[in-house]
Amino acid sequence: METLQGYIRGIIYHNHNNNYYVSLVRLDQKKRESIIIVGYFDELKKDELYRFNGEFKTHPKYGSQFVVESYEKVLPNDKEAIIRFLSSSLFPRIGRKTAEKVYDLLGDKCLEIIKDNPSKLDPLEFKKEQVDSLIKGLNSQSRLEEAMKLFVGHGLTMKTLLKLDALYKEDMTHVILNNPYRMIKDIDGINFKYADKIALSLGIDKKDERRIKAAIVYCLNRLCFRYQSTYISYVLIKKETTKLIDELTDEEFNKSYDGLVKDEEIIVEEDRVYPYSLFEAEVGIANYLYPYFNKKISYIEDEDINKAINEVEDESKIEYSDEQKAAIKMAVSSGISIISGGPGTGKTTVVNALIRVYEKLFGEGGITLCAPTGRAAKRLSELTNKEATTIHRLLGWNMESNVFIHDENDPLIGDLLIVDEFSMVDAVLFYQLLKGTHPYQQIVLIGDDEQLPPVNAGDVLHELLSLDKIKHTSLQKIHRQKETSGIIPLAYDVRHGIFNEENLQKDDVIFVNCSSYEVKDLVIYFASKALERGYTSEDIQVLAPMYDGVAGIDALNVALQDLFNPKSLTKKEYQIGKTIYREKDKILQLKNQVDDDVYNGDIGILDEIILDSDEVKFIVNFDGNYITYNKDNFINITHAYCISVHKSQGSEYPIVIFPILYDYRIMLRKKLVYTGITRTRKSLILLGNIDAFKYSLTNDQKIESRSTIKKRIKEKLGW
Repeated sequence: METLQGYIRGIIYHNHNNNYYVSLVRLDQKKRESIIIVGYFDELKKDELYRFNGEFKTHPKYGSQFVVESYEKVLPNDKEAIIRFLSSSLFPRIGRKTAEKVYDLLGDKCLEIIKDNPSKLDPLEFKKEQVDSLIKGLNSQSRLEEAMKLFVGHGLTMKTLLKLDALYKEDMTHVILNNPYRMIKDIDGINFKYADKIALSLGIDKKDERRIKAAIVYCLNRLCFRYQSTYISYVLIKKETTKLIDELTDEEFNKSYDGLVKDEEIIVEEDRVYPYSLFEAEVGIANYLYPYFNKKISYIEDEDINKAINEVEDESKIEYSDEQKAAIKMAVSSGISIISGGPGTGKTTVVNALIRVYEKLFGEGGITLCAPTGRAAKRLSELTNKEATTIHRLLGWNMESNVFIHDENDPLIGDLLIVDEFSMVDAVLFYQLLKGTHPYQQIVLIGDDEQLPPVNAGDVLHELLSLDKIKHTSLQKIHRQKETSGIIPLAYDVRHGIFNEENLQKDDVIFVNCSSYEVKDLVIYFASKALERGYTSEDIQVLAPMYDGVAGIDALNVALQDLFNPKSLTKKEYQIGKTIYREKDKILQLKNQVDDDVYNGDIGILDEIILDSDEVKFIVNFDGNYITYNKDNFINITHAYCISVHKSQGSEYPIVIFPILYDYRIMLRKKLVYTGITRTRKSLILLGNIDAFKYSLTNDQKIESRSTIKKRIKEKLGW
């Protein structure tokens, strides 16, 4: 293996999906001799100095290349390079002028001097935060260099090392060497296969108990996610684990399994095996809900509630139905209650009335509105003219540490908590919500129990509604409907598994029979017609159940980008993997970024692409909230011209175009089609095969979700 040192002269190719680089490196600045290097790097920056370990190979097409196995950044030793290094992103709060002051005081050896004796910076009278930034950045650089030498040859990428360094800091090397499988739990996106490859390369034996335990926990968590269940059977866990680990004996499995039980990493009750986090969530939900079930707001008389309702009716010029009044009375007089109903039944009307009645009875303030997604929270705020937020933001969630600021020790204080789109809330999130709001006097949960269940384990709404004694009003009467409307009648037909062809050809609903190969052209046709009528790409939402295929999300996004945002000399572009991003693209957020106030499912517009030589940046506008993305979080966004039905939950759009095909057969469940249909406000265009649509109505097959939330609540209450 050879070692070469040189400056990055230019980036020829960079794959953002796996960080594979092809770069031009100048080995000798005087002779200007250059070579091509290839390999996987966290990042390479133009004009910076690196040391590469690898070997020369001849590519059949591109000729001689230096294939890099490992590398390290060489600390700069000339004035300009040092100043540029100190003012880089490695040192927050240090700009170019500050870096120049450091160099002018300490000279070429300033980096070594700061590491050895930070007090040498005292004459500059920097703020403490600036000094800390310099020390932390240099220490992190040193740790990463040592870690690179130790681990890159074993398969650890620089990107993962940066995450590990941020989490473990000076303990990073010890943690990796002691138990590389900790990465699975601590670092988002790390699976067993990746950690196992590193662990085996570091010399961990295939029969090591750490390996077997990690495989058991990984399989248990993966099975809970797959089946949206809070527990799994021993037999199924063992079956999945033996697929991961070859030649695993019963004795070896049981020894590690028993160790996990003893350490309470997994919890066993009868034939049920829980990950500790889901067991804790179930028990916590039961404990925190207990006082709400027995609470009656006794100091409010029925006549006071009726009087308040009448006053709100007079002020709003709305006459509430009997079931709407019953829902309001129930909510203001109960510790915990649920209001459910399909589209057009007046859930929003009831929430608005509830807020106003509550304020008349108890005074203004003390009401908190929240929802599981950013778009659902925004919609709730618009409909009620009250501030609403996501559950994560309400509780002060930190994405890096996965910790909520507001918990049982530092809860929020309030009177009435209203949670909209509750069908999307899973067990762990509801537990965190209850922990962080337990001093509240009353909780009202709003949702449609026929919509898709939460993606993660624990269908809490279903579990609560199955309790006979819970306070629940199911709104049945349809209020929002014109005689020629087909959207709401169609939704109710789907909800009850009824096929009525009349509702597929209405003023606001159309069904076009076509093959999967015709879908793309028809989507473009109907989207074009909507544009001609004055609608924008933000008004028109295409939904699809799957990503792959000729009528899948990926293919439709490419076609719709060409329609809504065609290539132009005035718009900058940048390619990530196979996807071309263009200024003014419609963008979907894929993960919560609470610090930026942007959440999974939010949709924005790519306002600007900054093509700097050092770093590419995207500026995305989410309704006036401008968020900057770079290579570290490009993975958090994608195109939003066509999105999945799951991602659309909690949102509504003027126009929805929804292909329903046998290509999607594995996903064509009644709840999915119902959820997709109920996303539209004005116009619904269904494309596909009528038999596939009929099939979805009869396919009420549910994922075999298992949970003991109901059981624990009943035991706690003695029901």
